[in-house]
Amino acid sequence: VVPNSSCVKSAQFEIERELKIHSTLHHGNVVKLFTTFKTAAHFYMVLEKMECTLRDVLDRNGKIVEEKSVLVMIGVFGGLQYCHQQEVVHRDVKPENVLMNGYETVKLADFGVSTRLKPKTFCGTMGYIAPEMFTGQSYSSSVDMFATGIMCHEMTIGDIEQFCTPDDKSVRSPYQPPKTMSKDLGDLIRSLTSTSVKKRPTALEALHSRWIVDTDTKRRARLAAIEVDEM
Repeated sequence: VVPNSSCVKSAQFEIERELKIHSTLHHGNVVKLFTTFKTAAHFYMVLEKMECTLRDVLDRNGKIVEEKSVLVMIGVFGGLQYCHQQEVVHRDVKPENVLMNGYETVKLADFGVSTRLKPKTFCGTMGYIAPEMFTGQSYSSSVDMFATGIMCHEMTIGDIEQFCTPDDKSVRSPYQPPKTMSKDLGDLIRSLTSTSVKKRPTALEALHSRWIVDTDTKRRARLAAIEVDEM
């Protein structure tokens, strides 16, 4: 809901841009936009109902074990792969914009600062912003991938202090994973948060990373074993 008045023209512009982009996106890992309408006082967007955000889960639990984190990232990478195929850069990937119905239903939301390629505007949330966005030059969908690397760290460790300098700008690589983190996840985060855009994996490549494939395979095998034991 956004106030429909002349004093919030910038907010209305963001909403119009979000509607224009969001209305073209139809994917299982992107929250559905059903319809929009406005009154004299407010502008309304009717979205698919979801239980909570990833931020809600982190606030409640502190962090998430890797076996469950991988489910979240399969959804996030799946949604980003689709968006990037449509030449849409989200530009504000963070836990607040990841909606969930449990760990296996994960969808991207809030396309208010998203754009079609090729963007130059500085935007996003400090701590999740890729280094190249500070240069004022054109950037690509790889800025979203950088943010997913920060989010992977935050989910499994519980904070993003490692990525923030005193003035709140993203730290410039290389990523040093904590000892409690698996090697495969550490390697994935290191590549996602690389200062070299060319070294960052695409969303599709991330979906095929060793951490995603092996962790999810082990999770499925464990669940299958439990089902057999219960028979």
